[in-house]
Amino acid sequence: MRNRGLRIFFRVDADSHIGTGHLYECLWLAQYLKARALFCIRENVSAQTLVRQHGFSTLVLPAAGKRKGEERSWIKETLHSFMPHAVVTDILAIRARDLEQYSIATCPLIILNAIWHPIRPTARLPNAITHITTVFTPLKENKKFFGPQYILLREGFRHAKPISIAREVKNIFILFGGADPNNFTLKALRALHQIPGQFAVMIVVGRAFKFSDQVQRFLSTFSKPYHLYTDIQSDTKLIRVMEKSNLALVSGGYTLSELLRLGVPCIALSQNRIEDTKIFANFPQDAFQYMGRGTNISVKQLAHTIQKLMADYPARKKLSQRAHGIVDGKGIQRVAKIITQAAHV
Repeated sequence: MRNRGLRIFFRVDADSHIGTGHLYECLWLAQYLKARALFCIRENVSAQTLVRQHGFSTLVLPAAGKRKGEERSWIKETLHSFMPHAVVTDILAIRARDLEQYSIATCPLIILNAIWHPIRPTARLPNAITHITTVFTPLKENKKFFGPQYILLREGFRHAKPISIAREVKNIFILFGGADPNNFTLKALRALHQIPGQFAVMIVVGRAFKFSDQVQRFLSTFSKPYHLYTDIQSDTKLIRVMEKSNLALVSGGYTLSELLRLGVPCIALSQNRIEDTKIFANFPQDAFQYMGRGTNISVKQLAHTIQKLMADYPARKKLSQRAHGIVDGKGIQRVAKIITQAAHV
């Protein structure tokens, strides 16, 4: 899709607490639209670097709660000078008073994934509002655009073919999102350390991961062959690593979506209440094995679940067959069409 003249203002955040998934999906969307995009993000070195690496400009806001009045004026001034065709927000909670600052004449507001937001325009907020949920369960008042068919995938995954399921698990993949704030990576390694048998472990951590030293110390005595990847930037490389796996341990809706697209059998742990109630509930439960809140799962419980699924080839094959059909890779086309139609370009 080519829209060189299309200007989009994105309001999205990323940090070690919420991870980088929301920012990534907006970056993929901007790239797909080939738009001139301006990303309004809170001050965070990793997030700012990520936007620059994708070739887009930023408006950097101070930390939450600081200089709120100045923040609103900065946004208003920037919007009036940038004059976007559409404003896209991808933040967890948004209210009418927040959205007023994004209101410019008839410029439409596209709200991605907000847990709470005003459903209809008001006198103070005249914009046309469209709500799209990609990885979250939709609000009951707004179920027009929602579900796995709207999940945004990076380019390499959109055309990926499902893996073949081996009878024996030889490679296990670990990725608990870009930040993994609860360090489930270490918990998973401790669980795998207890499981007998010959298999290798492929570990991926993101740029926001804060527990690298702990993981490295544990790996010095780890009983299995492993490869640790940090912040893989190449889609081709990440897909190649995922495709080698026979089983994956994951959290995060975006990571799960990519592995489902490849048909990799997954065991998932949620990082927080939002993932538990708003994200994993959005996926068919027969497409992956969900254990619940990871902080409530012991190493022993995780090891038992992994070992049981490793030994059950029919169950892994069934998960794989169901998974690939859930995420069809066309979500970004659907969302892009909604935005361009709303923006009348």
